[in-house]
Amino acid sequence: LAHANVNVRLLATNELVDRGGPQVIDAVRRLVDRRSATPEQRASGLWVLSRLAALPAERLRAAATDREELVRVHALRILAEARHLTDADRAVAERGLRDASPHVRRVAVEALGRHPAWSAVQPLLELRADVPAEDTHLLYTVRIALRDHLRDEAIFDRVRATEWSERDARAIADAASGIPTPAAARLLLAHLRRVSEP
Repeated sequence: LAHANVNVRLLATNELVDRGGPQVIDAVRRLVDRRSATPEQRASGLWVLSRLAALPAERLRAAATDREELVRVHALRILAEARHLTDADRAVAERGLRDASPHVRRVAVEALGRHPAWSAVQPLLELRADVPAEDTHLLYTVRIALRDHLRDEAIFDRVRATEWSERDARAIADAASGIPTPAAARLLLAHLRRVSEP
């Protein structure tokens, strides 16, 4: 799991998952907790434990705030794969939106985008406003997450009923332009009557 070649690490991860069992779980847990373990070992170990349904939620949340960027990225990727996010998981993902690493921020956006909730709309709008112009990957990811939130009818209705700043209204209109529904068209038409867009 510490190999320099990512393909070797993936093969080792898959092999450990295929073998499974208590011995593998115990060994990987010890590895993930070892201070001398490399970030690659700890990130791969988290995937092994997750795929074997042996990764406690608290351990995953702690990994999302790890000192190593690679570990934080993979912890949030695992979180994104969950069937649903608890409030504690969602709080971890929302904290990731403010991480110093653009890679962590992007994965946090992906996690929230896969699990739409009204509570994430404002944090996503705030991040969208703060994305550096040169970070086109993060901007694209935020736009997709906002669009996916607006695809949820309950969230869409709340967004439409809320008074937004011009900045946020522009971001919402931008996201709504990717939704081919009459409701999105009505939102866009109302927006264009209020705000001049290019």
